[in-house]
Amino acid sequence: MPLGQQRILLLLLIVGCVLQIVMLLGTSIPLGVPGEWAWSRLPQDAVNYFNLVFTVLIILLYYLFLRWGAKKIQRCSSLHKTALLVMLSLASMTVLWNLKAVPGNIFGHSGMTWVTYYPRMSGYFTQAVSGEQTTQEFLANYEQAAAEGDYLHQGTHPPGLILYFRFLHNLCGSSPALTQLLLASETEDVRAGLDVLEELNADRDQAFTQDQRATLWLSILITFLVCAATVVPVFFILVRFTSANIAFALSGLWPLVPALALFAPKSDLFLAFISAWLATLWIQAVTSKKLLPGLFAGGMLWLG
Repeated sequence: MPLGQQRILLLLLIVGCVLQIVMLLGTSIPLGVPGEWAWSRLPQDAVNYFNLVFTVLIILLYYLFLRWGAKKIQRCSSLHKTALLVMLSLASMTVLWNLKAVPGNIFGHSGMTWVTYYPRMSGYFTQAVSGEQTTQEFLANYEQAAAEGDYLHQGTHPPGLILYFRFLHNLCGSSPALTQLLLASETEDVRAGLDVLEELNADRDQAFTQDQRATLWLSILITFLVCAATVVPVFFILVRFTSANIAFALSGLWPLVPALALFAPKSDLFLAFISAWLATLWIQAVTSKKLLPGLFAGGMLWLG
């Protein structure tokens, strides 16, 4: 692309970002459908300015890493390329984690476990830890439960997320060492949110075990890591159509997508990772005329 066109494109991107900020901060345009569902704006004092400045510095360092990695990946071996993509995933997770911390208190890290814990916001965790059925009984009766209504999206969603939380809860319950490691690794803001859950449950004489606490924290870590690792299939998609250095730089923009920090730690973030890998395998099957990637892509579609 000629230098003049690059400058025009950059100018349009900057103008678009400024207009979006003006629309969100300077207007009262509903964020959703009035009367049905609409997200309220955060209070003006919700921003943690220390975290904001720190996040800006993190993004600047991330930019320097992208420039360095884009130069390296063009002329490196497969092993070094793999290492660069792992580093990109971890760096992407760091950026996403800090972006989520810009709103302070319950709007940032402190409230993340609440989103997973309370049935009104999700429900899969509650269903997984409170059900008295075994996994086999749960699966055997799932179609009957789905026919009773759309509670927790049953009837439209497979039971995968409930099984996922069951697995994490059983893992923490069967490994006291893992549970203690997770509890010891809680960040200050996440610990504050979990402490509130523990106090509220104690006031209501309801159980909130250490296993449940560890499960909530583990699920957050996995969600952020999987979401950040979406940069890998995005890179493989882009490198099919452009050079490796450009693909590396562009895939690094992934953690800056506003919806990621907005939805974190909802399990919706898994969908981008799965969809990107599906697209990667499908493109590889079509362009290289290989059967195996196509079988994997078809299998992923069939599994839903």
